[in-house]
Amino acid sequence: MTVVVTGGTGFIGSRVRSELEAAGHTVVAWSRRGTNGTESVDLSDLAAVTAALSHSEASALVHAAGSTPHNTEDAGIAWYATNDVVWAANLVEAARELGIERVIALGSAAEYGAAPAPQQVGNEEPPASPYGFGRRVCTGIFELARRQWGLDTSVLRVFSVYGPGQPRTMLVSTLVDAITEATPGQIGQLDRIRDFIHVSDVARAVRDAVETPGVPPVLNVGTGIGTSVGDLVRLLEAVGGRPAEVKVGMARPDDTFALVADLTLTFDAIRWRPVVGLADGLQSVLPQRPQRV
Repeated sequence: MTVVVTGGTGFIGSRVRSELEAAGHTVVAWSRRGTNGTESVDLSDLAAVTAALSHSEASALVHAAGSTPHNTEDAGIAWYATNDVVWAANLVEAARELGIERVIALGSAAEYGAAPAPQQVGNEEPPASPYGFGRRVCTGIFELARRQWGLDTSVLRVFSVYGPGQPRTMLVSTLVDAITEATPGQIGQLDRIRDFIHVSDVARAVRDAVETPGVPPVLNVGTGIGTSVGDLVRLLEAVGGRPAEVKVGMARPDDTFALVADLTLTFDAIRWRPVVGLADGLQSVLPQRPQRV
């Protein structure tokens, strides 16, 4: 199968690309700049998206491009409306016109807002941040395309992903800096609970969703295990063999207390299961982190 992957040089997209290639698929990777063997495609330009998708002769599309709350912390609703939302709309329009068989998009646990943990698909609360709102709107676009046009779309709501090559602003990366470079790390409240999932497990989930017919409109991708930020700090200190100097920040109004995936629907829909334990996953991060430039 030929699969287009947007965000092909990104933290998750690059791993999805490798996973699909290892499974025997032909991957056409897109990125903003067209580096590292990818094609440069402007997702905000519908004509460009349609032309590139037609040229690829792909039968499936994985949408892994998107803003993250870590690189757009000061962004408002307008940022997501003119970027992520437009990208999603253009992709479904092009996929509809060209008859793409399957569209898998990456969503976020932030779409659940203050819904109680473990978060279940269909039990969402209003998103608590512009980022979560933007991701929810994108999910709505993919769901609408499924209902309105019969497009085979599925959104994988990814929880707290981490792993080698992660952006330096992400929590695990901040803590690794605090251990390996003695750089004080600014983190959130220690009692907050998150579902930390290794990027390799996320990539395998995407591969299985691409290969499995009849995937539901929305699935959670996590481990189903909640870990407090404080316990994460202590575990990383144990794995790294050194203490981490951290500064605990003030609680934010958009900081949901606990985000843990309910995987019941996911396990029923695809054969995927997470396999990387947190201690092993953290060990994989420590020796492979990118150096400061």
